[in-house]
Amino acid sequence: MKLTNGINEILPEVPVWLIDVDKLQNRCGELKKVAVEKYPVSAFLSLDNLYFPGNEYKLQVTRILDWDTKDLPAPVRSPGARPGFLPPKEQAAALAKQGVNKVIIGDAGIFDGGTLKFIKSILNANGIQIEAFVGAICGANASGITSGLYIDLFPAIELIAGPYEWIESRDFFDGIVPGGGIVVGKKSKIDPQVLKPYYKNGKPTCIPYNRGFPGWSSIPEEKFEEFKNLCQGLRETIRIELGESLGRDIQPDDLAKISQAYFGQVRGEIPVSINGSISPTTISWDK
Repeated sequence: MKLTNGINEILPEVPVWLIDVDKLQNRCGELKKVAVEKYPVSAFLSLDNLYFPGNEYKLQVTRILDWDTKDLPAPVRSPGARPGFLPPKEQAAALAKQGVNKVIIGDAGIFDGGTLKFIKSILNANGIQIEAFVGAICGANASGITSGLYIDLFPAIELIAGPYEWIESRDFFDGIVPGGGIVVGKKSKIDPQVLKPYYKNGKPTCIPYNRGFPGWSSIPEEKFEEFKNLCQGLRETIRIELGESLGRDIQPDDLAKISQAYFGQVRGEIPVSINGSISPTTISWDK
């Protein structure tokens, strides 16, 4: 709530919705069953292991910020493979080789539809049709996007028209939850339309919103320093309160190690570099 209250003070004109992740995950599970019953011949293809865990078929695709555009007022963010996985087109081809020809997709949601359109194109190129989309968080324009793509929509939450932004709270802090923030990358030399994660010292880089540049998120440039100070202050609050609960002093450098032990079992396919510190990635937050 402190983060929510802080954002309300910095951006009073923007309503903040606080979503219970556990309830949302349960709702996604219910809708998955409904969609599978309606389309029994389809394979369920998960794009997000938090909302749709334990699926046989997965497509590891995320939005990546183009490092070469990081200084622009509106840096480019395009689809690419999650760090540690094959390029999206190769993943799609592998699904086709497994005999997949019709799918229901489960993902965190739809914002502007760019990622879904990209995924549809690479699946269609491999003879795979998308029959339905189960989304955790969907803007009011989601039904128009999916109907235009001839895809049936099953939304868990429909937000107000034109949502300002949605962000997982882990993305605000560095060293609290491993893997929080934006994956940054560069254009692939093989496929210039696709971004691939940027590696430094052999590790993919993920940078929290408050450590990047104003254009990286929806925070207005004139509010960015205030927002950055809010995140850093809350990080310190978390450190102190965590130390009190554990009965010992927690140093700033200890936070990543503690959160690794606490969150590491949720998802740990790859290591992620957060401004120089190495931790396993995770997609859980607000635990």
